[in-house]
Amino acid sequence: MEGDLAAQISANRCGIERVAELAGSLGVAGYLAGLAAVNAYGERLAGQALQQIPDGSYRFEDVMDDDGAGREAIPIRVTLRVAGGPNR
Repeated sequence: MEGDLAAQISANRCGIERVAELAGSLGVAGYLAGLAAVNAYGERLAGQALQQIPDGSYRFEDVMDDDGAGREAIPIRVTLRVAGGPNR
């Protein structure tokens, strides 16, 4: 577990450096504009994918191995109801 945590910390430090380099090369305004463009693109893709889901009720169930605090086999259940949205 300590090795996993050390790897996560190292990856985060590397990510911080890379984002700082990118913001430095683009300037803050350029970086923020790029970030907004990437987020808008992701939102368009997600919206298009969601529009493909037919109206109906969808259920899924799984089990999380543990919560890290001693509790095991934690059930996760979800029901999603899709019924004509504003773009349908």
